[in-house]
Amino acid sequence: MSKKPAAKNRCIKSDSDHTHNVPAGKKKLKAKQPAAKPLKKNSTIHTAGLSQKITAQTLLALRRRAR
Repeated sequence: MSKKPAAKNRCIKSDSDHTHNVPAGKKKLKAKQPAAKPLKKNSTIHTAGLSQKITAQTLLALRRRAR
């Protein structure tokens, strides 16, 4: 009797630590982010308070501008 509630409590604690007030959609995004780390295709660049998702085309344009 005493073992089962203890196991349940442990599970609930670990779940709350990982997913505290987080909707299912956000949870999935968090899981996907570390896998999609190569920043060549879609990288966010922060310049003058503007955060943009930048595609490969715009990156090429920026490189041309920088030269």
